[in-house]
Amino acid sequence: MSLKKQAASGVFWVAIAQYGQQLVRVVVFIALARLLSPEDFGLVAMVMIFFEISQVLVNSGLGQALIRLQVITDEDRSTVFWFNLAISVLLFGVLFMSAPGIASFFDVPKLTNLVRFMGLAILFFGIAIVQRSELTQRLDFKSQALIQLPTAIVAGGISITMAYTDYGVWALATQFVMSALLSSALYWILKPSKISFKWYPNSFKNLFGFGYKLMLSGMLETIFQNMYKLVIGKYFAASILGFYTQAKNIQAMAGQHLIGIIQKVAYPLLSKTNDDPKRMRTGYRQVILTSSFVIYPAMFSIIIFADQII
Repeated sequence: MSLKKQAASGVFWVAIAQYGQQLVRVVVFIALARLLSPEDFGLVAMVMIFFEISQVLVNSGLGQALIRLQVITDEDRSTVFWFNLAISVLLFGVLFMSAPGIASFFDVPKLTNLVRFMGLAILFFGIAIVQRSELTQRLDFKSQALIQLPTAIVAGGISITMAYTDYGVWALATQFVMSALLSSALYWILKPSKISFKWYPNSFKNLFGFGYKLMLSGMLETIFQNMYKLVIGKYFAASILGFYTQAKNIQAMAGQHLIGIIQKVAYPLLSKTNDDPKRMRTGYRQVILTSSFVIYPAMFSIIIFADQII
């Protein structure tokens, strides 16, 4: 299949996954917004920066490094799996021990148990990095869509049920953890990887030499995107942060997720042209132009119809 056909197929299935999930999330959000308080959403938003930074560290750029390889070997799979598993366990331990300090920083004692429970998602996320990366490297977005959609539906259904039975903020926390657990379980069931009990230093050196740059970039972006939540959560009521977070989520649905579809397909495609700089530059320009044609109309639509959307 040509790169053009692969791109078209990839965009189609990524769009199915992204917008299918978004449709489910919108339905779930509408239900939860009527069952939970803004404070519940704000409490989860307070601690999300710690989990998003943890996910960047768990990936360590090695997942992206796998995607850019022309051929992924068993040594690469084993190296990435064991390294990410070790980092996941370490970060879970750090979050578990730091939970009282996080609760003290925000002056919200209930955050201690919330952080410790939501930390389980880091463990679950780390065990399926190889499958996520390998399916993306193969441009197999159909399989990913068939994993992500059921995960969103089941996790959302559990969350609504818990909210209806007055579990409050724990409904949101459970949705976060179950999404990580169910998706990773489905990746292993449907796309098992051959993992050996060995560590390959040369493979790690090659992958991390490229991946650490993406990890640092991801860290900076994550901190920047979440710093507002940290400040708002510290100096304002949790309900105020809840309103702010949901407004950001609506904005993201209109713009960032559209661009995310393009970028998710573009990265593995451009990686296949890394031996042809001219072709890669041409492809990158096309990605920028396409993204611009998507983001500008989406953002202006949000501005014009903000009252109706809210």
